[in-house]
Order: sequence, then C-alpha cells, then structure tokens
Amino acid sequence: MSAADAIRRLTAPFERRLRAMCTRVIVQLVDDDQGLQLLQLSGLAGERLSKVQRLQNFGFSGHAPAGSTGVMLCVGGSRSHPVVIAIDNGEFRPKGLEPGASAQYDMSGNFILIKGDEIHVKHSAKVTIDAPLAHFTGNVTVDGTIAAVGNISSQANVSDFGGSLHTLRTTYNGHTHPGDSGGNTGTPSATA
Repeated sequence: MSAADAIRRLTAPFERRLRAMCTRVIVQLVDDDQGLQLLQLSGLAGERLSKVQRLQNFGFSGHAPAGSTGVMLCVGGSRSHPVVIAIDNGEFRPKGLEPGASAQYDMSGNFILIKGDEIHVKHSAKVTIDAPLAHFTGNVTVDGTIAAVGNISSQANVSDFGGSLHTLRTTYNGHTHPGDSGGNTGTPSATA
C-alpha cells in the first residue's frame, strides 16, 4: 500500500463527516404546533429525514411551503441530531429589492417592505391593527372611506371640501331667523 493510499484511508472518516456537516434539503412537511418547528425533509440521494428541528431568528417565524429549499447542519458530522438553519423559496420571495431593503412575505403575495424612504404594507384583503391605542406621528392620507365605530375627535381643525367644521359651527351658532312678530330669533343654544 502506498503512502497516499494509507493517508486516504486514514482521512476517509473525517472526509465523510465533513461532507455530512452541511446538506442542502427540500422541505416535504412542516409541523408548526411545537416549540420549534419539526420538518420532514428529503436530502442527499433521496435521503428522508423526519422530526428535524428548524431554528429561526427570534421574533420572526414562517411556515415554509413544501418544495422550499433549506440548509441543514449536522454538528460534528453526525446525522443523529440535525437542525435546519435557513429556508427559502424563490417562487414566492419578492424580487428586485433595493440595496439595504428587507421584506417579510407570504406565498400569497402579501408583504411588508422596509426600504430607505418608506414602509410599504400590501395585503389582498385586510390589515388589522389590534391595540388599545395606535399612535401615528405625521400626516395620514386615506384613499377610501373611513368608517368609525366610536367617536372621532381632533385637537385641531376638521375640514372637508366645503370648509372646516369650525367655520360651520361658527355660522350655525351665530345664525338667527326672522321672528313671527317682527325682529329675529335668538341664536341657537348649546343644547339645541
């Protein structure tokens, strides 16, 4: 046996473990009911893996559709406890993002896009903000109807195409009518 053959024979187990440390996998099924997601995956040469934990960044979670591609790590090259550290799906990922932009998205085309001069939220049906108080600093423009279930109040002027609410109130509060016996009626009272 040559020295080269002897070295290959000695290093073969290490080479196998190194190759097994990082594997590209395809998502088959996702169990999203546990503390960590558990995945069923297909890997190298038709290898099937079950109950593989998926590690996600804290504060962000997603349920990747079947067919998504992931990266699986096996610490020390042992296939006994693999973890998936990244999953992506080029079919649904928003494309053409500007440098420095980021997006959170789903497979239905809904997304939150954060880029230099704006945050853009797109949803095909409805956006719900569920909070006891929502505070906006700056101007708000609504292209559509506003329907309020509760009161609407303002510390500044409220206006529409016909003028301001303040002008309307001043006109109403100061108006009089001709009286039945001559003269004018008084101005409306605050309780009228």
